[in-house]
Amino acid sequence: MLERSGFSTGIDLDKLIATGEWLQGVLGRSIPSMLLKAGTFPKPATRAA
Repeated sequence: MLERSGFSTGIDLDKLIATGEWLQGVLGRSIPSMLLKAGTFPKPATRAA
């Protein structure tokens, strides 16, 4: 949410999600992560010129 509001957090959500998915594979079970369930925000729509 902060990134979409113009604030830089330095956190790459795509990499964080990939790490969570990797961890689930290593553990062999799901982990309690709301980020993995929700995913990232949709990319902003671009307006046609």
